[in-house]
Amino acid sequence: MAKISCTPFCDSKKPCPKHHELLVSLLNYAERGPNCDYSQQNFEKVLSANLKNGWRKDDVVPDPVKEFQFPLIHWATVLGKAKAIELLIQKGFNPAIQAEETKETALHRFVLCLNHLALGPAHKISPRKINIIISCLESCLTLRDSDGDTPLLVAAKTLVAGRKPIYFEECIEAIVGHITKNSPTKLAEILNIQDLDGNTALHILARNDISFVTLRTLLQAGADASIVNFNYETPYQVALACGSTRNAKLLDSHREKKSHYSATGSFDGSVEEHISEGAQEDTPESLKDNQETCSEELPSEARSECPDDERLIQPVRPEQAPASSTTGINNALRTGGVSPTSSATGVDNLTHVGSVPTCTSSGGLICTCIVKKEYDSPQKDKLHQNCMLSAQTSPGSDGVILEFLRGAGLLDNVKELAMQTKSKDEQDLHRKLQEIQATQGDMEEAQREIEKKKTEIEKIKAELEELQQKTVTLNRKRKSLSSECSQLQKKLHYCDSVLQVVPPGNNNASNTESANSPH
Repeated sequence: MAKISCTPFCDSKKPCPKHHELLVSLLNYAERGPNCDYSQQNFEKVLSANLKNGWRKDDVVPDPVKEFQFPLIHWATVLGKAKAIELLIQKGFNPAIQAEETKETALHRFVLCLNHLALGPAHKISPRKINIIISCLESCLTLRDSDGDTPLLVAAKTLVAGRKPIYFEECIEAIVGHITKNSPTKLAEILNIQDLDGNTALHILARNDISFVTLRTLLQAGADASIVNFNYETPYQVALACGSTRNAKLLDSHREKKSHYSATGSFDGSVEEHISEGAQEDTPESLKDNQETCSEELPSEARSECPDDERLIQPVRPEQAPASSTTGINNALRTGGVSPTSSATGVDNLTHVGSVPTCTSSGGLICTCIVKKEYDSPQKDKLHQNCMLSAQTSPGSDGVILEFLRGAGLLDNVKELAMQTKSKDEQDLHRKLQEIQATQGDMEEAQREIEKKKTEIEKIKAELEELQQKTVTLNRKRKSLSSECSQLQKKLHYCDSVLQVVPPGNNNASNTESANSPH
């Protein structure tokens, strides 16, 4: 097998300098194949020799190409040498070492160089290798480079730029999957971290519909779509401003589902889901199945009396309810079961039970929910009204305020005022979005002007370089002429000296003889 002497980042059109032996041995580090053992032993040998000669573990590789002077673990990462990364970490190399100028970690460099690598078949990076690398470099996920970006933010920005997006989709999915599985407590921090402009990964991905799949992945993982950046924009507003219609619809749908869930609480037909949500801290894992058992033992006539939106309210024998009802009340309020402003009649007809569901030996039912006795028709209607009011308002004094406004005849006025305010805000939002679009156009024009000026600067630099070269040539010519002048001056000096030595009479005699000579 031929020895590799150039990196994937070398310009094939230019002669490649001789790279440092550490980099060359790493380039030839094979993780499989017939030369696997030899290449790995050679790498360890070169590594040990350099460490003995004074090179330190977290120093940059002293390559002749300045742009290639990064820590060795950075090189192992961007070259996809997963086993080499593991070896270096075992030998005490710092996996979170940052470049001196850019503050980039090995994971930053890996993300930036993804589109240069071809680690798998058909020039496609192996997801398995990405997972191994992220696992080794997990400590880099919360670190920022000099631009304030984490590896996730770098991947999001590169994905939106449209350069081989499939690579960066897999990279982001691998990051999310690894953290979800191995460090779920860090998931929210990593997903919602903001850059220097206050943008989260959702803000960045929302800019371009090319990132639709990845945006959905982050939302499903629990990324917060309500965070605003330093321009007071949510990801949804960013998507609208950038014309990313698919992303805007996705974010709007996510927002509506979340809003609907917050407003309706337990009235979506899924009893077990909301019971567990309201009492997940109080319910032992071993007793969760009792909820299903309790539900199955309900009398058919009791189940038929309850409308669909009251399935959570189930009958229980009051004498079997525990004495303390505080936890049950809190769970009820969390799931939107009843308004704290309900009438005394409604409250008296509710029995709040403890948070641990169980079935007694006598067939009694105790569930972590609000329990409903038998009601006459007026009481049932009043309770239903209270529940609907609770679903529309947040727990607290809001219901009392609404009752006061309704009693004073001001509720319609408040609604009209709210509609007017909403209309005005929508107009303001539309105007602001237009201003954003205009500003975007100005920014693009300024960018074009910058590019134009850069071109002019390059042209001036070329002219300056040409003039400098011309100056050098003229300077050489001047030196040559000065040397010739010195030679001529010496020659004239010698002529003057000769004229002073030769007697002037000899010239007259010669002239006389020439005049008298016969022709």
